[in-house]
Amino acid sequence: MRSFIMVFDLQDSSDSVTICEPLFLELGAMIEIQPAMNPDDLRKGLAALQQRG
Repeated sequence: MRSFIMVFDLQDSSDSVTICEPLFLELGAMIEIQPAMNPDDLRKGLAALQQRG
C-alpha cells in the first residue's frame, strides 16, 4: 500500500466529492479526509458559536 498527503483549499465542503471520487473510482484508493483550518477560520467559527448561544 502506498500513501500521499494532499493539501488544498476547499471553498465548499462539497468540493471534496469532485476531488476524491475520481481517485476512489479510478484507482480504488482508500481516502481519509482530515479537515484543517487557519486561525482566521477558527476565529470566525468561534464567533458564530458565541452568537448561537
